[in-house]
Amino acid sequence: MAHTATIDAAVYELRGGRVRVDGTAYEISGGRSRREGTICDLGFETVHPELEKNDWATISRVSQQGLAASVWSVGDTKSVHLLGAVGLSDPVTFDGTYHAFILGFDHNEKWESTGIHLGLFAADRETPLCLTDSHYGADAADGQLWFGINHSQDTAASSGGWHKSYMRYGLLGGTDNATITVPTAACVETPRAYSLMAALPEALRSVLQVMVKYTATIPRAAETGASTVSATLEYLTLPAAYEVSGRRSALHPAEEYSYQKQYDYFAQGVFGGSVADQGGNAGRYFWTRTINRSDRTVYQLYASPTDTIEQSMTCSYGILAVCKV
Repeated sequence: MAHTATIDAAVYELRGGRVRVDGTAYEISGGRSRREGTICDLGFETVHPELEKNDWATISRVSQQGLAASVWSVGDTKSVHLLGAVGLSDPVTFDGTYHAFILGFDHNEKWESTGIHLGLFAADRETPLCLTDSHYGADAADGQLWFGINHSQDTAASSGGWHKSYMRYGLLGGTDNATITVPTAACVETPRAYSLMAALPEALRSVLQVMVKYTATIPRAAETGASTVSATLEYLTLPAAYEVSGRRSALHPAEEYSYQKQYDYFAQGVFGGSVADQGGNAGRYFWTRTINRSDRTVYQLYASPTDTIEQSMTCSYGILAVCKV
């Protein structure tokens, strides 16, 4: 929502102004705003109430000042030109404009700090858009590197859970590799080839913040016991099942719930209920980073506002990534 001023009972958006001093009028190009007792500078002329009409540097600056929620709204979109090939086996070449959309402001601040969380991507405000390859719904039984969480169900591939998954470091490129806990600047400056990160425009990559996300991992020797929740840091990630559905399930590791919160976009009813893919096909499922409670080779797919379903981690389904600026 934009700043406003009321004159003779009429409300006007405040994008700048003039002040008169000793009979001389001066343009006001900026101002100050108080947030929770802290005074922050705000340049009126560079911040537009329509998210689309701001560049990524401006969006990042407003986010860091803690003022984003007073200027924009959950569900607001900004166009992103995606350019490049994603995937190592039969990669998908993208060269088109999609829309990042606001999932929430200062989401789950207790555990994840502040910033604007964005979904990648949306067809429009009410319709999230996931990216798919030509093998949607198929199982990469022979180890093909399609749009799956991992490309093999052997012990080595599944032993690390989300932390060491191919999706996390290979397809998304949200971290340097599966063994690095904290991603380096090289992750966004010279991203991994054939990753989603590499296909994002440099202007967006340059303002991405590292996210802290909490995800359950299940030691193979104790699959029927309690789950261990681990923190991972990445520039791009997948949402957890609970972050999108807000629904608790006996299939999910219950230990995650203490560290997660449903995104406002899904909780506040902005979401229209259907997910499309980049080809316009509706009713698509997309991966979450939530593992099955008792089988580490199975992950949760987001199917509908009230439903997540299980699928083998080697199957190819949609990617709806999350980032923070």
